[in-house]
Amino acid sequence: MKHTMRYACLIAAVALFGLTVSGEPPQCDSQSMIDFQISTDKTAYRLRSVMHVKFILTNASQSPVYVYRFLHECSSENGFISFQILDQKGHNLRPWTCSADSWPPLAQVDALKVLSDSSLWIVLKQGESTYGELHIELPAKKGNYRLQAELVPPAFTDKQRDILSQKEMSVLGKPCTAHPVTITVTGRGSSPRTNGLIR
Repeated sequence: MKHTMRYACLIAAVALFGLTVSGEPPQCDSQSMIDFQISTDKTAYRLRSVMHVKFILTNASQSPVYVYRFLHECSSENGFISFQILDQKGHNLRPWTCSADSWPPLAQVDALKVLSDSSLWIVLKQGESTYGELHIELPAKKGNYRLQAELVPPAFTDKQRDILSQKEMSVLGKPCTAHPVTITVTGRGSSPRTNGLIR
């Protein structure tokens, strides 16, 4: 009986560990209005090389959705994309990157006027897409990793969102993630260090 109990506990612990490691945050889908996907140029890389990442945002709703034209991984009130490289224990190996401050704060501006500025915001109709690319430096240790990306919405207040909704103008409501990509780092190699958005 004791052996059976120990065995059951072991199975439960393994199952819990599996959920902890492989569990994924909610993904972007039709309920979040935006279909968010990422892809890499390779699945296997050499040590200290650079990974080329492409992200695509598609309007999965029936209403127009506004997206900040200059999305990048620097945290911004206009919205941004947070990229993480997770090891097999689920630890993020990427340090904090940067932030892009704006003034006045988004909560204090005329939301209708802001979104009407086509030089800063893109209007995606149903099924339309926009994309961006960037380079990410890989860990200096061999192993299997998961690239995870979270799409963070603009920091409009609930009142601003209500005003936008009355004009049938929508933005992403809650953070959501793309399906993670598995990559392998192996062997030796070197590559120039770079980390910037390519438009």
